[in-house]
Amino acid sequence: MPEILKHINKDLLREFKKSIPEIKKSQVAQRPWPPQSKAYGVGGNTFRAYSGLTGKPSHHFREWAESQIENLAAIEAEKISTQEKFDKWHQALADSLQKLWRKRECGKDLSVSHKYKLVDLFVKWLAEHKLPNEDVVKHLINFGHCALDRQTLEKINQHLGGAIPMSNPSMGLIATEATYEFCQNIIKEYCLAAGGTSLLFDFFAWKSGE
Repeated sequence: MPEILKHINKDLLREFKKSIPEIKKSQVAQRPWPPQSKAYGVGGNTFRAYSGLTGKPSHHFREWAESQIENLAAIEAEKISTQEKFDKWHQALADSLQKLWRKRECGKDLSVSHKYKLVDLFVKWLAEHKLPNEDVVKHLINFGHCALDRQTLEKINQHLGGAIPMSNPSMGLIATEATYEFCQNIIKEYCLAAGGTSLLFDFFAWKSGE
């Protein structure tokens, strides 16, 4: 990984650090379980970016999310208790979403950016709920990824003093698995310096309506 500490905007770092206790208090594990919403963390604005499909992307996603909710009860906290274990589970989520998408769209793949954004928003949505096992929520917060879109990419670049060469950040820039992994690693390194996590940074960076 590149040395990012020298690029950090210290004022913005303090702003993120200061926000962490309130994020944990007001946004983490605050919603009742079982869930009352069937959106599973993804609003209609996200799906408007999808085109050329035979079916409705929201229907495909919700079909997948409902199947994951059914499987959630079988998840033991220990299975996602380290970054390596979480990443293995996270990749299995992405693979299962891709598999369903191909089935519903006659072999057509989800793009890398769309695939991981849907998975990461779903994980974030889970972390907002009072899941039966509190340790699961703890691990989601500690090891979850930041959903990559215009707001989060723009925010991390600001916090790194504009060091990332992105004049117009957008989800579409995440075109490969390597790009996704690289961006996640940068965010993770920054969050370590702030005493936070990637998922807490997502809560901090993304604002509805912006």
